[in-house]
Amino acid sequence: MQNIKNEINNTYGRLTVLSIDETKRGKSHIFWVCKCTCGSITSVNGSRLRNKSTSSCGCLRIEKLREAVQTHGKYKKRLYNIYNGIKNRCYNKNNPKYNLYGGNGITMCST
Repeated sequence: MQNIKNEINNTYGRLTVLSIDETKRGKSHIFWVCKCTCGSITSVNGSRLRNKSTSSCGCLRIEKLREAVQTHGKYKKRLYNIYNGIKNRCYNKNNPKYNLYGGNGITMCST
């Protein structure tokens, strides 16, 4: 049996080690049961914890993805819909009211 470094109560990124995962215990890899700051429990390979390739249960990746995709979060707001309608009437030639706005030279100011 190999010498196992006690990782219990150590924190790696968002994960805090609770115990050894006996269900995944193998000859070459030790898995640890960890609790994430978001509250979920996950099992992580010990070497991935120590080399910092795993730092959360997956919630961090989802949060970063949301931040990258989200532009402003106002698309459901009334004022944003009004702004989009004005922009559409001024610049979209397929809009039924384009000839009353953009077709007559009406544009939006830059500021």
